[in-house]
Order: sequence, then C-alpha cells, then structure tokens
Amino acid sequence: NSKIWEVVGGTTTGGLIVRCSKETSSSEVPGRLATGALVVELEHDEKVERLHYERLSGDGPERGWVSTSCRGKQLLRLSNEELDVASFEEESPELNLEPEKLAMQ
Repeated sequence: NSKIWEVVGGTTTGGLIVRCSKETSSSEVPGRLATGALVVELEHDEKVERLHYERLSGDGPERGWVSTSCRGKQLLRLSNEELDVASFEEESPELNLEPEKLAMQ
C-alpha cells in the first residue's frame, strides 16, 4: 500500500512550492500544491525532508517534489488513509504510480 500525505502548510503563501527534482535548487513547476491537497508518496527522502508525489485531490501540479517541513514547521503530514494501488489503478487506469515508469514518460 502507498502512503497518502495531506498538505498542511502553505496557508499564508497559497500552497507549497513544487520543484522538478529532489534538489531545492531545481526548477519550480508552475503553480503551487494547495493546502488540504492529498498526494500519494512516490519517493520520500527523510534525510533531506523531500517528497516526490502524485496528486490525488485538491489543486496544484499533478506531480513533483515538495519539502515536508521548513524551518521546523511541518508542511505535509501522513494521512490516516491508505491507498490500495491495485484498486486505484483499476478506477483510474491513466494514472501510473510506479516511479520507474513515471521517469520514462
């Protein structure tokens, strides 16, 4: 099962900055990931507090990299919801949640 995260930060800035890759120096993706959005974890680097996601609900870029915290403030939190990827893919066959295949698109 994949982990679901909820955006809890960005309330005063219109959402979280989304970047093309893990590095915070990489290019910004147009738009911000809105507070309250739910995303599925594709990759999580706890050491540098970066999350590669695909958006499930809410507004913002469909996929990208965001910071999970900033200056000690939590920006995303793990949701209690769990996603059964197999049933999700049956409902939405156009979404491919496998990172290896995403990289090839």
